[in-house]
Amino acid sequence: MAKGGKKTAKKGAAAKRSAPPAQEKQATKEAAQGPVTPKNDLFCMTASSWGTGLSLLALGTVAFLCWVTQSERCNTLSYWEPVWGTLEKYGIASRPTDVALANVCTTIHEVTRSCLFLSGGVTSTQGKVHNSVSHAWERLQSVWGVETTSHASAVPEVLYERDRRDVLFAVTWGIALLALRGLLMHLVLLPSARLLVQRPPPQKMAQIGHRNKYYRSIDRFAEQFWIAILNSASLVLVLSFWVWKPEQLWIGYPHTTMDALTKAVYLWEASNYIHQLFVLNIEARRSDHVQMMVHHIVTLLLIGGSYVCCFSRVGLVILLLMDPSDILLALAKMIKYMGLQNLCDAMFGAFMLSWTFTRHIGYMIVMWSCIYDAPRLIPYQSPADLRTGHVFTYPTYVVFIALLAILQVILLIWFSMILKVLYRVLTNAGAIDSRSDEDSD
Repeated sequence: MAKGGKKTAKKGAAAKRSAPPAQEKQATKEAAQGPVTPKNDLFCMTASSWGTGLSLLALGTVAFLCWVTQSERCNTLSYWEPVWGTLEKYGIASRPTDVALANVCTTIHEVTRSCLFLSGGVTSTQGKVHNSVSHAWERLQSVWGVETTSHASAVPEVLYERDRRDVLFAVTWGIALLALRGLLMHLVLLPSARLLVQRPPPQKMAQIGHRNKYYRSIDRFAEQFWIAILNSASLVLVLSFWVWKPEQLWIGYPHTTMDALTKAVYLWEASNYIHQLFVLNIEARRSDHVQMMVHHIVTLLLIGGSYVCCFSRVGLVILLLMDPSDILLALAKMIKYMGLQNLCDAMFGAFMLSWTFTRHIGYMIVMWSCIYDAPRLIPYQSPADLRTGHVFTYPTYVVFIALLAILQVILLIWFSMILKVLYRVLTNAGAIDSRSDEDSD
């Protein structure tokens, strides 16, 4: 009986091995069907697609209106005559006079042009003669030690003052960055992520949890790829504004005029953070979502306030201190998703050093200069004079120092998270992002 029982058991085991159980069949079927998208991720995908589409529509509308309302085209809108005739026939509207139509076209053109191009240009009174575009390019080349030869032209250098229309420029290019992100995501970044992100073995891919984690890693890799590209471009642009002596940030205040590169870079940084506010609310929320929102809002207040108050030099230096660690962190995360844990740990070490030296040591040096050098080198103005640009009053001073302190507190909170990751690395647990998705483990 015992031998017969053993034979029966062996036959049963062989039958189980030869025929896959129902659970394995179901897992194979699920693997073929692809990922099960959580509601949160589905909302983010929909919001991202709508955001990209609406951004492209808005940019196209602004560009078309800017083109069609140029003075030489405004006078050739005779093809609107049948439209005006129809509107007058049914008493909907009457045809405007040529003067009124020209005024409307001029207003629309000025607004849309301010959205796309710099405003507030003035001719330099210092006798300098060079093209502002070539001069800006020479400044960028000088960052990398490339010798340049300045070719004077018959056109005086154009400098730029602060202008209320600069808000339109910053918001428009923030929308442009959002559209560019959406296009690159679908055309370049996500396809690259599918090639580079480490794919789990087939046994794990057959499980819904591992499969969803893999597809989520593809999305996160693409997001970090975009951050690395964006902050690398930002770093290249702001490198030329670094100063070795903090006192130079305040000498010659107020700095009411700037060249094309300085103004474009400053407004570009504002556009960058406007775009990041949009992105922050269409990506999957992380545990530090509130800190990120506060960080971006405080940074925008500092950018806008320093721009209005003619503190562009110190603003650009602080923005320069923010970029290196963002680039290294994005690269470390990308390497993590590729499955190269040792290289990820090394990159994380470089990121931590960069964060410490730029966002704490370097930042505090600049902040100390704001606290000590600014009131020492610039006399207080009372009341503030926006016309001359001298708005360094005691209340202004206190507000800026408070905003800088709030920003440093947020950086210290993130630094505590970095130390937790460092502990994991030192205990051989590997570097992971402590700012996990809310819907993940």
